[in-house]
Amino acid sequence: MNIRKLLSVPRSLIYCCRLFGWGGVKLPILFSCNTRVVGIRKGAIEIEQPNKRVFIGYEGTKGIESFRNTKLIIGNRGKIVFKGKAFIGTGTTIRVDNGTCTFGDEFSCNTNCFISCTEKVTFGTNCLLGWGVNIRDSDGHSIICKGEKKPDLKPVNIGSNIWIAANVDILKGVTIGNGCVVGYRSCVTKPIVEENCLVAGYPGKIINRNISWTK
Repeated sequence: MNIRKLLSVPRSLIYCCRLFGWGGVKLPILFSCNTRVVGIRKGAIEIEQPNKRVFIGYEGTKGIESFRNTKLIIGNRGKIVFKGKAFIGTGTTIRVDNGTCTFGDEFSCNTNCFISCTEKVTFGTNCLLGWGVNIRDSDGHSIICKGEKKPDLKPVNIGSNIWIAANVDILKGVTIGNGCVVGYRSCVTKPIVEENCLVAGYPGKIINRNISWTK
């Protein structure tokens, strides 16, 4: 364990004990010294495989300047679920207002990402997010068109073995099929149900099929 992780142990112990009771002494989550948790309470975060550690607020890609603080903001009815090992880079904000945000095993998120969950955001196994990725399942504000309120909330479902490149925006109602790659600076506004595709553009669309990728 490096010096930064050693220095984060006291903060991690306090947070983990508040989240998991006596089980927190095993430190299932390591929170960096610059991580802030708003709404911390028992049951706000669930760990399905406590033998696989979660790291929150540690350095991502070298040379990418990050925001100072990493933040978890959890509402009274919000919940974060980690199904296995996860790494969340510094400067990232995860906000869960009322629903559940679920991270599959082997999840990795680079610096300065923003994940906003009002109802449901789900990641499958082996998802990799570049820096500056924004994902949200709501508009944030209601839009009235011809006197009628437009739907402003739809779940986001990211499949397994997904690579989302840097500075990508993924909006409400989006599904991304297993094995897909989303190209740099794309904006995905509609479901991509096909698997093993390269998605790119603004708005994002399929530009290649039958692809694969490696870390």
